[in-house]
Amino acid sequence: EYIDMVLDGIRITGRLSSLYTDASFLFRYARFKGKDLFRAWLHHCLSTVCLGKNGETRLLMKDGECLFSAGTAKKEDLQELLALFLQGQHTPSELMLEPAVAYSVQSEKTEKSGKGDPATKAMASVLDLLKRGMEPEWDLLFSGQNPEDFMSLKFFDHCEWFYQSIWKRANVRKF
Repeated sequence: EYIDMVLDGIRITGRLSSLYTDASFLFRYARFKGKDLFRAWLHHCLSTVCLGKNGETRLLMKDGECLFSAGTAKKEDLQELLALFLQGQHTPSELMLEPAVAYSVQSEKTEKSGKGDPATKAMASVLDLLKRGMEPEWDLLFSGQNPEDFMSLKFFDHCEWFYQSIWKRANVRKF
């Protein structure tokens, strides 16, 4: 379906696919990644806020699935995503999706067991992805600086935002 809407003075236009009668169904034959979870959340927000659909959004991956239940996305959620987008137009964003997922998984474990440090897990994820050359744009972002120096309070704030705003609403199940 086609979207053409103005939200907070920003015009949102485009075509949203993978919509069915009472749900959205997204799939990608690849390993579960933070970017896929983020894409599913964005899709869920757009279908709910812009199209007025109140169905669930299901993401199926090679090694997991995610479900955003009906009614979990609000106008404020789409406004937050727009704010992140606009911020990223002016300065590199410190929202790194794979470390945010690592942070979220550890936060969930820490809430249940009281053990572990989500910030340490997110930092280890960044360093591992850099070491393996998995995020070439980060090499540009970190050029000439120590990645640990880049991991500011804002980086961890973004990880916490991802955990509270997206992860806790997603019913994620790994296969």
